[in-house]
Amino acid sequence: TACRPNLTLSREYQGTPAQKAVLDMPWWSQGILQSRKMIISYQNLLARLWVAGACTPYDETWRDYYQAPPATATASATMARLEPTAADTSHEASATTPAISSTEEKKDAERQDANNNSTATATEEPPTELPDQAKFRAPVPHNHWVDRLGFQQDDPVTDFRSGGVLSLAMMVHLVESCPQTHGRFILDGDAAMLPFGLTCINITDMMAKFLMLSKAVDRMDALLSQKPFWRMFADPHAMLVCQETAMQLTADVVVELQTERGTPVTVFDFANILAIVEQRMEYDYLMAGPASSSDLKKIHARNKIKYQQQL
Repeated sequence: TACRPNLTLSREYQGTPAQKAVLDMPWWSQGILQSRKMIISYQNLLARLWVAGACTPYDETWRDYYQAPPATATASATMARLEPTAADTSHEASATTPAISSTEEKKDAERQDANNNSTATATEEPPTELPDQAKFRAPVPHNHWVDRLGFQQDDPVTDFRSGGVLSLAMMVHLVESCPQTHGRFILDGDAAMLPFGLTCINITDMMAKFLMLSKAVDRMDALLSQKPFWRMFADPHAMLVCQETAMQLTADVVVELQTERGTPVTVFDFANILAIVEQRMEYDYLMAGPASSSDLKKIHARNKIKYQQQL
């Protein structure tokens, strides 16, 4: 689905097993149990990306958390409302900690905790609420879309032309739920020379091709194909794990190239890095036939050691 400023898709929440299985996927707007609606909103996703990606990591309070997150920390306290004012042209903001108040929300949070072993970062729960989100809109245009989030222009909508809503949702997942991975591409991270936004979009496009989700893939071919990793997708969260793993692999390749060359990697190495990631992800990871998300993580850990030993 193409991104556009007023995009809103909605369907009724009926509590079916299929709907419950994807209830905590990053593309839904918050408050499903209260509104009984499953909503995909471009403005909601953009606001969450702005807060968790362009603001929170750059606040001194959270800087150490993104560079070296404590094992027991939770990401639920990182969500803050940032509302630009006329007096603050830099669009900096203060943070407030959201709370889960209703019984239904608490039950939903418990269910999410039970599923954490299949999400990207097992010890961290994604921030899921923006205070007063109906009034909050991410500032567009703004230079932080370029210098902090790694887009090409100060309005990111055009960069989502290839990946659409899926690529935006994957970015939201990484900034909200995977601070360790996100942190490698910002601040003093080892892959900070690569633009986070463009890297993430390219990785999503790559995974869509591998998983036969791309528009270029014939539907019948997708139905009839038998890939060795199909079993992994009995868990819908496997897509999120694939995205995070590929981003981790990208940062690992940056470190390898710098070690091998003895010189810093620059943004001009971007195409070469993506080519290496694509080859490894397809043949060393997916073709290894992971049966679950945890299997894919184990494959990544083994391969990381193997690549380091080959240097």
